[in-house]
Amino acid sequence: MDVEEIEKYVSLGSRRTICAYRERLPDIDLYVMSIYITGKPGNYSVSVEFDPVTMVDEGEGWMWHSESMQLEKIIELLEKFNGKDISEWENVTKSGRLEYFTCESNDLVSKEQDSAFEAIRFGEKRLPEGFVWRTTPFDMPLTFDDD
Repeated sequence: MDVEEIEKYVSLGSRRTICAYRERLPDIDLYVMSIYITGKPGNYSVSVEFDPVTMVDEGEGWMWHSESMQLEKIIELLEKFNGKDISEWENVTKSGRLEYFTCESNDLVSKEQDSAFEAIRFGEKRLPEGFVWRTTPFDMPLTFDDD
């Protein structure tokens, strides 16, 4: 990936966003973290979404949205976060990696991982450093099933 590709997807793409990172959480692998860059030239922001692995990109996850900032600063912070130069980033919007995923899991494992995810404050403890988060899952009412 490069700066031009990000600018192209954000300014001309149908969703006006690009997913620059998507990985399963290593210790809570029933959850996926996706990082999106969105906005417009000179006024970009980052959205981080944590989804159950079988519901990626369905809008059901826990979302965090950053304050607006320059694209160069976003790239710098994300390079530090994922330990990769921008040239090594995957355009997940293009590849669709982990967009459709099914897995087998029993209720005990699911409940354990749900508790572990709650313990990291619905992703807050895994967010990239250096961003100011203007919208968080705590801004919206949280509901849970007791099943």
